[in-house]
Amino acid sequence: MISKIRNGFINILEILHLRIFGHKMSYEMKKFIGHLPWSFLGLFFSSLILFSVNILAGRILGPESYGKYNLVLVVASIMAIPILLGLDITSIKYISNAKNQLDKNKYLSNSFRIAVFSSFTVFVLVATFYLKISEIFGVSIEIVFVALIFSILLSFKNLLDSFIKSFHFFRFQAIVRIVESSVVIFLFFYFFYFLKKNEYEFYLISSISGAAVLCGVYLFRIRKNIIGWDKEKVEEIFHYSKTTIILACILMIMNSMDKIFIGKFLGVHLLGIYSAYFTVSMIFISQVVLMLGNVFFPMISSAENKYAVVKKIDRLGIIFFIPGTLVIATCAFLMLKLYGKEFQLNQWYIIWFSALSFLQIPSDFYRNVISSENRLYAKMKKAFFVIPIIFFSLYYLVLSSNATRNFFNAILIYSIYVLSYLFITRFICRDIISYNNLKQ
Repeated sequence: MISKIRNGFINILEILHLRIFGHKMSYEMKKFIGHLPWSFLGLFFSSLILFSVNILAGRILGPESYGKYNLVLVVASIMAIPILLGLDITSIKYISNAKNQLDKNKYLSNSFRIAVFSSFTVFVLVATFYLKISEIFGVSIEIVFVALIFSILLSFKNLLDSFIKSFHFFRFQAIVRIVESSVVIFLFFYFFYFLKKNEYEFYLISSISGAAVLCGVYLFRIRKNIIGWDKEKVEEIFHYSKTTIILACILMIMNSMDKIFIGKFLGVHLLGIYSAYFTVSMIFISQVVLMLGNVFFPMISSAENKYAVVKKIDRLGIIFFIPGTLVIATCAFLMLKLYGKEFQLNQWYIIWFSALSFLQIPSDFYRNVISSENRLYAKMKKAFFVIPIIFFSLYYLVLSSNATRNFFNAILIYSIYVLSYLFITRFICRDIISYNNLKQ
């Protein structure tokens, strides 16, 4: 049944591809699309469940507690950087390109062991300096330790997921993601409707439990792939990770900086409202990026003609920008109403967030293309090194001042970041086109 649906899906896309680009699909493109049905299945159902839970949590918790929940997520995401060390990207690259099963297992095993060591190190550091961390982020000690636990699980969830992707276990991945979301919704209803617990901590417990189940199942699946330590492979991993960790750090800071400053200077109530707008506009886009990126990066890492991929991203981005933004805005408007009256509804903010959300699709694909090329990845690292400093200063100067401290300016700074990210990633991809022209 799935095979028939997949073949029909590929046939339709072949026709569309021919009309839009004027030539037939390449082998890499067919391979990429062939993996999408299972990727779509898992992400669609799990995302539908998790987003429904998110809306219910927003309605029950209200803007303030919902803001605290999102603040925990932000702190956890930042703590995950020194734990994960960019190993999720590095693992996909090396495992996908490995010529034999033994090498694949070596890359997997050493990445996993590095993550175990780094998680232990981060745990000790946070447990030692928790008061300073609490002061820096402007959060309670309770949030610091909850975020620490969540960051460790989040890191291993992403790392183990990258292993599953690298081995192309897409059907297994889809099933496990549905199981994870089922655990989250079951515990959520148990806490909030059966036990009548209306604190954000219980939403976190539900999410943490789902991630723990996913990690446990993934570990059981790859247990035979974990073999001995290999110094040569560790050196290779660290050589590439030196770049990925810096870039991952920059991207995570940029994706979290807005929420940290809003929570610190505008308060958790406005952070809750901002997070609701961000969630409803990004929910579909993030899942589209995950669904396509789930199989795109392993494919692009081994593809020879990356030039053709960049040109297709350009063309599709231009064609679908306006209709895509309108579709996102319509869905976001309807979904935001489900959060309740406490979350202020502003149609212009919805359109604004929706346009920014769509622009992150081509940006993310350009980043994946860059990540697959070592020479381009080094350039992106250099280009992005100065950006956090600029935007950190901008957020601080604007939001710390009573005269400019408002919701509109917070969104405006975020907009400048999104446009800068799109421009820089596309500018770096220009080297692929230049290199292709030289070859011709």
